[in-house]
Amino acid sequence: MNRRTHFQDGFTLIEVLVGIVIFALGMMALAQLQGSLSKSSAEANARTVAINIAEETVERMRSFGQITASTTVDAFNNIVTYPGPDDAPNIVQRGGIDYALEQLVTDYYYNPENPPATAFQTNKPDSRIVNPDLKRVELTVTWGTDEAALGTGSITLVDLISSFTTASGAK
Repeated sequence: MNRRTHFQDGFTLIEVLVGIVIFALGMMALAQLQGSLSKSSAEANARTVAINIAEETVERMRSFGQITASTTVDAFNNIVTYPGPDDAPNIVQRGGIDYALEQLVTDYYYNPENPPATAFQTNKPDSRIVNPDLKRVELTVTWGTDEAALGTGSITLVDLISSFTTASGAK
């Protein structure tokens, strides 16, 4: 008796279908990953632009030419909280995105009679003092109104600006 063993070459239909299903699930996971990476990249870009806007604003504030308030020259005393209750919001547009900028400014006065830890205070130590020595500037930049597209976000930058400056103060 001549016995022959027959080996099967190739794949069965079930094996091919299982392979296609596994491949399709992997491709769907990659597509979802690509979408979330794209959104994360856009959010990181928006955050970077917001930080740049805040830093540019601080540097512009540091470039004052005199201490007392003026309408023609940038002055230290012109650094104030903005927007006020009656002001329109300060909107900066970059790359098709609107960024709203708010600044809260607090004046600080130096009082040499206080110990070093409390030498700077927010109220005038003497009525003869006209100008504050420092301004604490808190800038908040917010963006986005549409959760589906970019999303919303905000950053806050806090800095001190001294009334004592040099010619290269904002360079």
